[in-house]
Amino acid sequence: MRRTILVFDEEDRIAAMHAARADDWVLIVTDLDNWLRGRLKYEELAEIETKVFLEVRSHLWDLLTEEGLDPYKEG
Repeated sequence: MRRTILVFDEEDRIAAMHAARADDWVLIVTDLDNWLRGRLKYEELAEIETKVFLEVRSHLWDLLTEEGLDPYKEG
């Protein structure tokens, strides 16, 4: 069996670690969005709480859209 060893400088090492853990990032963002959605949909919130949750969820989706990302779609 052949093995390949990759050696990175510090900046590339960090980028490679992030790339290797991309699925974990997607799961976290999806969980956060679902948590926000669930709070908004199923809980009785004060008006200010609703406003804050909506603003946070909207900002999350703005950030994802700016980067061309959608955690609910493949690719």
